[in-house]
Amino acid sequence: MKNYFETKPARGILALLFIAACMVFVNADAAEKYPSRPIKIVVPYGAGGTGDTFARVLGKQIESTLNQPVIVEDRPGAGGNIGAAYAAKADPDGYTLFMAGNSFSGNLSLFKHPPYALSDFAPIMLIAVNPYIVVANPEFPVSNISQLIAYAKAHPNAVNFGSAGVGGGQHLSGELMNSMAGITMTHVPYNSATKMLTELIGKDIQIGFSSMVAALPLVQSGKLKALAVTTPARSKALPNVPTVAESGLPGYDMHGWYGVFVPAGTPAPVVNKLNKVFADALKDPQTAKLLEVGGNELIGGTPGEFETFVEKDVQKDAKLVTSAGVKPQ
Repeated sequence: MKNYFETKPARGILALLFIAACMVFVNADAAEKYPSRPIKIVVPYGAGGTGDTFARVLGKQIESTLNQPVIVEDRPGAGGNIGAAYAAKADPDGYTLFMAGNSFSGNLSLFKHPPYALSDFAPIMLIAVNPYIVVANPEFPVSNISQLIAYAKAHPNAVNFGSAGVGGGQHLSGELMNSMAGITMTHVPYNSATKMLTELIGKDIQIGFSSMVAALPLVQSGKLKALAVTTPARSKALPNVPTVAESGLPGYDMHGWYGVFVPAGTPAPVVNKLNKVFADALKDPQTAKLLEVGGNELIGGTPGEFETFVEKDVQKDAKLVTSAGVKPQ
């Protein structure tokens, strides 16, 4: 009988199997020793924002679990592209984490040549989703989404809606409403939610799509009125405010999100270890309380579930960017 293991192809196969086995042992050993030095969480937004807050709250919690310092590094600019491009090029060793928000998926369609690709990252966990809120100046003569749609149809091109920037989730929320309702509200972008909401109070625009964190105090003080939240379920922060879907546009769904990635190629055992560490952090009552401020809903789950979530988000944003003809500023 011919000895296949003595042929050159067989020796090649044995060599490949040997290398693969060695890689398994190396990866397992790396995960067992991980982490052996400080971990960095890159945030593509400015200090004090939700992404920065999430990174710092979670970083403090996982420091005690992993017994290593966790450093938060804010790299804002270009709608999140600067921080994402930096994290994408980091060594895939588990020592550089990336706290992404929903601009991560939108930018892949908004920019003709984005400085990163979805394939540059390996998912760890979806941390939270949060509703946007549709707010209006108290003197604007609509009180719900059905009335807003009727008003916009009766006054073509007379309704301006504001957001915190071109191509972000708040902007696309307005474009989705335009598309589903068959209306034409004109987008007015601002460089911050604070500026947009200030202009809304001053009646320079009629409608605003905002993060819950930024708008909630103004709604509670009566300076703005809430028309609806953009998620399929009502927000715990404003349980009496209906959803867009239940008040005029069935099937409407837009949300912000935050999740953690690492560079592609990070060993699977390290990815799994990080997933467990973040899952344990979300179970901590004090950590959860800090993260849920402003209507954030904590999610968790597996890397695979997060990957599926982001892929769907990328597809939805691509469709909206194309149909609305959105261009980066």
